[in-house]
Amino acid sequence: CYVIGAGIAGAAFARASAPFRETIVCEQRHNLGGVAAQGHIRSICGLAANDRAEAQLLEPAAAEPWLADLHDGRVWKLGRVWLWGTNPDRIQRSIQQALLECHLHRGTSVHSFAHSDGYIRSIQLENGESFQVSEQDWVIDASGSAHLPRCLGIPCRSITFWASIRVEIATANNHGFSSGKPSKAFMRCASRIAPATVACYPIAQREGYHQLSVDLPPGSSNHTAHQVVSEICKAWQTPLVSHAIDVAERDHGRAQGLYTAQELFSTSSQQLCWGSWPVEWHGQRAVQWQWPERDRYGIPEAVTTHPSAPKNLRFLGKALPVAADAAAALRVMGTAIHMGTALAQRLCAPAQSDTVYKEERSVT
Repeated sequence: CYVIGAGIAGAAFARASAPFRETIVCEQRHNLGGVAAQGHIRSICGLAANDRAEAQLLEPAAAEPWLADLHDGRVWKLGRVWLWGTNPDRIQRSIQQALLECHLHRGTSVHSFAHSDGYIRSIQLENGESFQVSEQDWVIDASGSAHLPRCLGIPCRSITFWASIRVEIATANNHGFSSGKPSKAFMRCASRIAPATVACYPIAQREGYHQLSVDLPPGSSNHTAHQVVSEICKAWQTPLVSHAIDVAERDHGRAQGLYTAQELFSTSSQQLCWGSWPVEWHGQRAVQWQWPERDRYGIPEAVTTHPSAPKNLRFLGKALPVAADAAAALRVMGTAIHMGTALAQRLCAPAQSDTVYKEERSVT
């Protein structure tokens, strides 16, 4: 197996495929974790059923091995959803642990692909390395971008979702946080400075600290992002404690797909695996939400494929070839763990393995 991208989705596939097949992982950055680690993510979304009184894992067999390293011990309910605490260091360490049985190539991106007769035949890296790919090998595009489908001549969608910058701020004894949460005056001020949505949440088990998240236009530079954040902090004399490695790009384009959130949310059987996260649409206006009617929905294997793609290619992560609203529901960490693990088991595990064929369950 050849996995392009060492974010959560790619690492989940690689971890599950490595016991059965030689697995080669290519990551263009030197650090691991993709947008989750770069973006200072502090919570794992999409692991549990919605609207439940208790945190109930949707896919325990897939999630529990990850939570052993990824989870920092915090579990809390926010509105209708359950969240598990994490941090960027844990994300990178967990992925390093997950990829121990794989051949990892860091700091080099994919330059080109050769394909013929409906199959990818070779992969060429920017550093000059190349891999021959057989018809029995799988290529998994978990890069989070439209680079591979463009190389293959597959029609692609332009960028839809706005990016974000997340920072940690010290708020103890600050008049903008007198009740332990941001005041309306603070949020109004931040919203006037920022180009789009601003969110600010207390960091669990760290009294006097909050995470500030600011949405930004796609392609915004780190310099621009930190100018915005610094101006907010300066206005309220709020010390900036730490900030993300990079602007978290929620969207780098994707192959065109027609599978919609409505179709996704109407799937009541498990299919490839379960999902639960709603459509979370980040744009120039306030974040828009669209909720499934049930506490979960089935994710079909079809969302990992494209009719114009080679037969030995599958997609995972934020660049799934689906409609934009479906992508806005499927891009979170918990869903990436579920999908990556389940797809690897389906494609790579021996046919006699009990892990491959799960009894298909339905929800009403």
